[in-house]
Amino acid sequence: MNAVCVKCSVELRCEKNSHGVEQVHRGGSARFFSGDRWGCPKCGAQVVLGLSRGIDSYEYGYEDRVAPVREHPDSYTAIREDV
Repeated sequence: MNAVCVKCSVELRCEKNSHGVEQVHRGGSARFFSGDRWGCPKCGAQVVLGLSRGIDSYEYGYEDRVAPVREHPDSYTAIREDV
């Protein structure tokens, strides 16, 4: 069984594989993950599930790997953390 929308009581459907998620911390460090974007066919709510191990911004080649994904807003989500 897939994830379920609490509001609509229907199973979510996979809308996109390899959806990028970048988690940016207050100090400027970041971490990038890839997962699958799922959505509710009734209300349109979306979540990203099955996130990868991730790569850190200090790793070699981080910008080269993440920059192309940032260019496609429909395949990229940025999380800004003020912690």
